[in-house]
Amino acid sequence: MISEEICLAVLGSLHGGVSTYTTRHNAGQSTESVQEHKVTHALREAPLIRPLLARYDLADVTAAIRWLALGEYVGQTRWGVGGLWVYTLTPKGLSAASKKSFGDDRRFLYQDLPYQVFLAHQFRDEDADLEVHLVARVLQPAGYAVVDGRADGMEQFRTSILAKIRASRSSFVC
Repeated sequence: MISEEICLAVLGSLHGGVSTYTTRHNAGQSTESVQEHKVTHALREAPLIRPLLARYDLADVTAAIRWLALGEYVGQTRWGVGGLWVYTLTPKGLSAASKKSFGDDRRFLYQDLPYQVFLAHQFRDEDADLEVHLVARVLQPAGYAVVDGRADGMEQFRTSILAKIRASRSSFVC
């Protein structure tokens, strides 16, 4: 799941990073020349992602990088055709990394509903008292909206349930 925490960790890793690419022309000859290309606020893929794996899942880190690229916080610098490349902070990304905030774009991070709970149950009469207790006396008074898997038709049922689960930060099963 993409989260603000992971996105800020990615930006923080890139912030201050320096990547260097060295090219040699006419190696071993008297006309040999060496050129160094330095890019600030940049890292190769492995040095960016590997340290983050101690705290986050790989799929979440790569999803965060993709979100940051789509939001124009992160770009790539490439050397040559099909050559080496590094992730770089764009000016927008540098600003967000410095402020540790996404400003108005923050709303695009949270596609789940933080105060919605998906309640999975079998809709049996003998479970009705437990459901009422959980919903009316525990979850709703605490400020949570509660959704369940009620839907008409099998495909609509499946689609409806998956959408509700994805949009909920928490799930309870009774």
